[in-house]
Amino acid sequence: MKRILIILLLCYSNILFAQDPSFSQFYFNKLYYNPAYCGLSKTMEIGLSHRILWPNFPGKFNTDKFSADFDISCIRGLGGIGIMLSSNVEGNGYLKTISIGIPFAVRIRLSEKSIIQPGVQISLINKTIKWDEYVFRDQFDQVLGIVRPSSFSVPAVTKKVFPDFSLGLIWEWQNNPEQRAQVKNTSIRIGIAGHHITQPDFSFTGMSSKLPIKLVGHVNGNFPLEFDNTFVISPAVIYEYQKPMHTFLIGSNFLWKYPFLGLWMRGGKNLDAIIFAAGVKIGAAHRFYLSYSYDMTLSKLSNVSGGSHEINLVYMGGKSLCGDKRKGNKNHYKDRKRILICPEF
Repeated sequence: MKRILIILLLCYSNILFAQDPSFSQFYFNKLYYNPAYCGLSKTMEIGLSHRILWPNFPGKFNTDKFSADFDISCIRGLGGIGIMLSSNVEGNGYLKTISIGIPFAVRIRLSEKSIIQPGVQISLINKTIKWDEYVFRDQFDQVLGIVRPSSFSVPAVTKKVFPDFSLGLIWEWQNNPEQRAQVKNTSIRIGIAGHHITQPDFSFTGMSSKLPIKLVGHVNGNFPLEFDNTFVISPAVIYEYQKPMHTFLIGSNFLWKYPFLGLWMRGGKNLDAIIFAAGVKIGAAHRFYLSYSYDMTLSKLSNVSGGSHEINLVYMGGKSLCGDKRKGNKNHYKDRKRILICPEF
C-alpha cells in the first residue's frame, strides 16, 4: 500500500528547507560532525552506525553510516585521511540520499601537549525520489478518500547528483601524549565545523531548494579519576545550527574498565529527548566498542513516535599506523606498540 504523504511545500513553495540527520552517540560518530577528527585518534578507526528514527511512524526514517580514518602523521604536516559513506531513507525509500566523502586533515603541533588540526571533506551526494509512490492533497475527498487524479505535473527529474564540501578545525590538549597504555590520559578537544559550504541545489522541481549550511560546535574530553584511573568520565556538548533548526546535545559517557553507560539530553528551544546509552569495550590495545542508545521523546510526539534507536560498532587500533619518528631510536617501532596515545573514546 502506498504511504500517504502530503508534499504541498515541495510542489508549490519557492524554497524547501532540509536538515541533515543527527546521531545520538557523538563519540562513535565524531567524523560525521567534524572532518577535522580524521586521524586524530592517532590510530586506525572504523565505525558502523544504524539509526532508526520514530519507528511507530508510517514509512521508514533510517540512517546508516560507515566511516574509516587513518593516522598519517608520520608524513610531516599531515594528520589523517579517511572515507565516509552514508545512506538516509525517508518514507520506505521514496526519498533517499546516499553520500560518499573523503575527509582529509593536517596536523599543526603547538606544543608538547597541544595540537591544532584543520580538516576538509569532499563529498558526492546522490538524491533520488519515487514520484509514483506519493499521494497529493488534491486527490483526497473528505468522505470517499483518494478518488481523484492529481493536477500536479510530475517532474521528469528523479535523481540529483552534486558535489558537497565541509570544513572543520579542532584544538586538542592531552596531559601526557606519550604515556603508557596502562595509564589513562586526560584530554580536551574543542572544535567547529561547517557543512554544505557551497549550498548545493537539490531541487527536483526546477525551483530553488538549496541545502542550508550546517554549523557545528563541540567541546568534549576524557577525564580518568585520580583514585581509580580505570573509571573514565567523557562529557561533551554539541551544538548544531542548520536553518531554521538549532539543537544541542549535552551529556557524558561513563566507562569503568570494559562496560560503559551514557546519559544525554537533546533540545532546542525546549528539551526534546533524554538519551540512554549502554555498551561494552572489548580489548585494550585493539579495542572494539558495541553500543546501543534509546532516545526517549519528551515532546508532543512522545505518544506516537516510539522514540529513536541507534546501534554503533567501532574498532580502534591500539597503535598509530605510523612508527615513532624519533631519530636514533633503533627500537622505535617496538616501543610504539607499548604506547597508547589516543583518548578512550
